[in-house]
Amino acid sequence: MAEALLLAACLAGYAGFGLLAVSMARHWRELAGDAALPPARCRALRRVGALAIAGSFALVLWRDGGGFGSLLGILLLSACATAVAFTLSARPRWLTGFAERLAERSR
Repeated sequence: MAEALLLAACLAGYAGFGLLAVSMARHWRELAGDAALPPARCRALRRVGALAIAGSFALVLWRDGGGFGSLLGILLLSACATAVAFTLSARPRWLTGFAERLAERSR
């Protein structure tokens, strides 16, 4: 159970930072081509991304408590942000399907 919570926190952190990155105009153009990102969709992507990051941190706090959980949460979110940065620099198209599905649902 504890490993499943940690995995869920990792996935939520990666998804949250991925959504925050995709909500930026530059990254959206890389993924969607010339299509402009509507402001309402941008706000929705940012909200869902922030909620995913907060959920990731909450899962780690719930799993390990306030003392070690806060340290692990900060380190986990740093690793997730770094993983998203590496994904965007090496294989930005990997985030395309994920971003398009969430953008469709945020309409």
